[in-house]
Amino acid sequence: MRPGDVTPDGLARLKAVFDGALAGLEGVEPKKLFGSDAYFVNGNIFALVFKEGRLGLRLTGEGSRDELAALPGADSWIVGDKAARFWVLLPSAFHSRPERLRDWARQAWQEGLERPPKPSVTRRKGPRRIRPAVFRRLS
Repeated sequence: MRPGDVTPDGLARLKAVFDGALAGLEGVEPKKLFGSDAYFVNGNIFALVFKEGRLGLRLTGEGSRDELAALPGADSWIVGDKAARFWVLLPSAFHSRPERLRDWARQAWQEGLERPPKPSVTRRKGPRRIRPAVFRRLS
């Protein structure tokens, strides 16, 4: 999928590709993050389906990250004018090669398991309760 070809159906297909690659891995928790589909383990993010139509993995091991980044079609995740630390956007060839994707996704998952667990953050649903302002007399 090329960035100009991003459609909701295309993103759903990419999510299905990732879901298949992550099947059987314990503790994987899918969530929405910045409008993208994200995958967490122990509260640590390790994979994303980017809205631009790319799959990305967070690899903290320098050797594995460099090896993946060296593959043809792999890119750094650029945010503004800086590369996001630890993130590699996968070659689009991985979209049709689930065995390669599964191997790299398992590596990112394993590294996520090895990082210290993060507590989950729950957000309040619904309207916030507005408290009346407290005024003090100025006399």
